Amino acid sequence: MWTASFSDAARSGESRSYPVTMPSRFAAAVQSEASRRPSKSPRRPASILKPTLTSSDPMVLPRASKSSTRILGTAGLLLGALFALGCKSAEKAPAETEPKPTPTVEAGPSEIRIAGSEQKHLLAERASDCSIIKQGFVVDLAALEPRTARGRSDEGAEVVTRAGRALRRLKETAEFEFWLPEAMPRVGATLLVSNAGSDRIALSVDGSRMGAVKVPDGPPRAVQIRTVPMALSRGRHTLSVSLSRKKGAPPGVEIGWVRLAAEDLGGASEEPLGANEIEDELTFGEARRQAFVLREGMALRCPVWIADPKARITTEAAMWGSGDGGVQMILRRDGESARLLAERTFERGDKPGWTPIDSGALGVSGEFVEIELRAIRAGKGSRLALSRPMVEAEPVAEAVAKRAARAFVFVLGGLSSLHEPVSAAANGLPVMSELAGEAVSYPSYRTTTTSARGVLASLMTGAPPWIHRLIENEDRLDQTLSTLAEQLSAASGRAAFFTAVPTTFSAFGLGRGFERTEEVSPTEDRPADEPLTLFSKWLSERSSQKGPLFAVVHLRGAHPPFDISREAAQLLPPPEYGGELEPRRAAIQLAHIRARRHRGDRVMPEDDWARLLAMSNAALRDHNRALRETFAALRRQGLWDDSLIVLMGDVGSGLRPNIPFSEEAPLDPEYLSVPLLIKYPQSEFGGTQVKGLYGPEDVHATIAALLGQKPSDDGLVLLPSARPDLLARSRAHVAVRRGRYATILGPYRLTGEEGKEPRLCRRDWDPACSQPREKVDPLAATLLWNWTRSALARGDGRPRPRSLEPLETRVQNALFVWGAGPI
Repeated sequence: MWTASFSDAARSGESRSYPVTMPSRFAAAVQSEASRRPSKSPRRPASILKPTLTSSDPMVLPRASKSSTRILGTAGLLLGALFALGCKSAEKAPAETEPKPTPTVEAGPSEIRIAGSEQKHLLAERASDCSIIKQGFVVDLAALEPRTARGRSDEGAEVVTRAGRALRRLKETAEFEFWLPEAMPRVGATLLVSNAGSDRIALSVDGSRMGAVKVPDGPPRAVQIRTVPMALSRGRHTLSVSLSRKKGAPPGVEIGWVRLAAEDLGGASEEPLGANEIEDELTFGEARRQAFVLREGMALRCPVWIADPKARITTEAAMWGSGDGGVQMILRRDGESARLLAERTFERGDKPGWTPIDSGALGVSGEFVEIELRAIRAGKGSRLALSRPMVEAEPVAEAVAKRAARAFVFVLGGLSSLHEPVSAAANGLPVMSELAGEAVSYPSYRTTTTSARGVLASLMTGAPPWIHRLIENEDRLDQTLSTLAEQLSAASGRAAFFTAVPTTFSAFGLGRGFERTEEVSPTEDRPADEPLTLFSKWLSERSSQKGPLFAVVHLRGAHPPFDISREAAQLLPPPEYGGELEPRRAAIQLAHIRARRHRGDRVMPEDDWARLLAMSNAALRDHNRALRETFAALRRQGLWDDSLIVLMGDVGSGLRPNIPFSEEAPLDPEYLSVPLLIKYPQSEFGGTQVKGLYGPEDVHATIAALLGQKPSDDGLVLLPSARPDLLARSRAHVAVRRGRYATILGPYRLTGEEGKEPRLCRRDWDPACSQPREKVDPLAATLLWNWTRSALARGDGRPRPRSLEPLETRVQNALFVWGAGPI
């Protein structure tokens, strides 16, 4: 059984530094890059430093973690005015070794330039992300995460090193999941093993016993299990290692790799290299590279998603040793013969050095393929070294936009696909359709969790949920994460947060950095749209603010309880309603229905559905009126044109027959898909749509960039001229909640839960995911799992701040009325 694991660390093949902008108390420490072999923990930038900036300096901002982006903010009009008044020009401060706050960014028309992206990423972050081939398929148990009786953990299954070889020390029976790139009609096994208490071990694949072998004493040695009539299909499998137990002694064995071959190798067997031996850092001349090192006849077959037909694979090759050798780069596609992309040979006596290898345009698009790197020759005492191969797509050119003087984000709860601009007017929210004429629409926007609290945390910090970990009622925002409000405060800006949604009250840490935080509880006799009134009052006090302004307004939207009187509710459809749903108690009533023990009892009569929809639309009409008034006031005050306006949903309400507004909603599209509109300064690009999967981290990056701040490393700037559509098609969209995950890349969707078997489906023609395709499309399943594991592993070891103190009674009561408290 394929079991999800979030604890295996990802490693990057590049060392890069980024400028960072944050308050001094959150200054990032300098981290050193590993000097020899990659460790199990993710690689971090070698240094994180930021020089002091003055008003004449360019503002340097990265577009995303995989494509460095520079944003240059110019304040020409402001400086011209200062010079005209005879002001002394600012002098550039000397560079500092400590990060310093971003300087004041004056409001007014100025230009933001977003540098183009080279669109390069690693073909494989680790050798274990590829199939290792050497006279069979090599399963490196030291590089895979075991599953034991203790669950997914290194406890009782740690990695040890013997004579430069990494081995997994097992103290109990363990299972390992692996992938075969090709089917095998018969299979035998050779394994690298050492006695640590057990004199015999047995191997099984998918529950079928392969055989047992005696474990030698002394240093690790290769032993063989003879070929058995066992057929293994292409795709995912589970290898089980069972240990014998000596009387009076605990079991134990140290095991490295297991090689599966279709025939007995006998004396012709040559030992392969494990993943830790393949990964190395080598220097030829003055050029040092992280590299994959292969013996003669060894190969790596790496699955990769190719989105751009002009994409190419590039690497550098060198011979490590005095012999001759050669390397081939091969493209493998399902249903087609292998195609040689490039070949390079080395002769004895050639000058040592790195030699570039380029595949040329692959000519495939929107497809999972395998790239094979094979050492065709490597003389005795020599090995072939390949610098970490890169996938290079067509570069994205520089973009230009107007800097925003202020940014206002309006988030509504309980929206769904019915509230996209094309249908919003018929479902209580015409302002969504009206704004679409001046804004850019992102129809494929998806949240990265089904927790509204988690979405707001990502919006404010730019971190995905597996980093900030603010999802449940017990969680609190990590103090080590800087918020955009804190960055703006350090830049002489002002920020405010107004919420009527109990799950985003300041008790959870979301108010950090805001000069004003206002909460409107559903237990209070206050209008549901009062956050907009409070926002307008705050804005009137800050209308002359010189630095950037930022505000987030979180409204209940279509989510109950509803600010509707009982008398008004009686006039709503259906006529002569005899059900029990009440406006003020609707969230509690829906929670009680969801909590029923038997699934068949979790249903509502048709009249209840009709009344719920009518109340939701009535609540939205009130919000629609208040939003129209707010937008009109911004226009009257001259604050509309040069502002960035975001109108979006938090999490989806869900679709029938599921009871909506669940706080434990699955990661299905109807809960992740919500509307997103962004009006850029001067309504630039208004009335257009941008394709691509985006998340709240991208919204954060966009707001930060246009306010002159550092965008999130996890986000893309969604400005249409920055071509986020090209950048997004090469990355996976990952969503998480309570041990579950859902990953989308191209037409594929991988879903799973820790401890259970994931499911792969084609979302383009099977949106219900009723036809599993793990065995039909093993390349897609392999790569999506690698992508998910690498993303989620970044959160391993991070603190998950939780409060041992109970929430205030006021907050507990608000959560209960919201349907998010204990039932």
